[in-house]
Amino acid sequence: MAQTLYRGPAIGGDYVGDIHARVAVATGNEKTAEVLTLWVLPDTANGEKPLDAVKAGHDKATCGTCPYRSAAAGGNDECYTREGASQVLSAGAASLARAPDAPVKVPPRVKRARSAAYGDAAALPLPVLQAWRDLRDKLGLAPLGYTHAWRTRPDLMADHMASVDSEQERLEAKAMGWRTFRVREPGAPLMAGERQCPAVAGVRENAMDCSKCGGCDGLTRNLKVDFSIENHGKTAKVERRRVALANLRLSV
Repeated sequence: MAQTLYRGPAIGGDYVGDIHARVAVATGNEKTAEVLTLWVLPDTANGEKPLDAVKAGHDKATCGTCPYRSAAAGGNDECYTREGASQVLSAGAASLARAPDAPVKVPPRVKRARSAAYGDAAALPLPVLQAWRDLRDKLGLAPLGYTHAWRTRPDLMADHMASVDSEQERLEAKAMGWRTFRVREPGAPLMAGERQCPAVAGVRENAMDCSKCGGCDGLTRNLKVDFSIENHGKTAKVERRRVALANLRLSV
């Protein structure tokens, strides 16, 4: 089951177009584990698949100025959610869109609510954002949240991390009062005050999924540590494969 929170225009400004915000319990993500999850998808019509809407540039409505959105919307096409392994905008999102619309039911084992598996909570009109928070609180769930709109939406600081993509952006967000989640280049060092995301692929022997960690909750608990993860988009994966192949050739 999936519950529709909203269907209509995005908030405007950097978020232009129609969106479909749905909530469901996500179970298939190894990194997050089982969490109540918000999707902010491009609204589709006439059987159009969400991925097709994204390829046409309609993710301007859901992703605003995120640098990883589709090239058709002015981004660099690096969003990890479009990778085949994630299924977020292929079979996963299509299945979500077809799911019967009903009030979401959350098993007692689910402890956290994530915004968002796709899109940005900053795209939601303010009453819808409050409805998401109210639903989360009613169910007694702790927040997990990320936003690329940290420069313009300080109201999200309470329960979202600032998604930053460089050392300079992190320093800028920190100066504004945010906790941060930084994507860094493969092999790049952590900055002072950062911790490696414990759910990251490649260190699974020490992994702790998001449902257990819960560190990406903004200022909810006044934690001081920030988190960082190596770039796991399309180009980064290609580069890692290239380096691995080169190392293999050198070893034979």
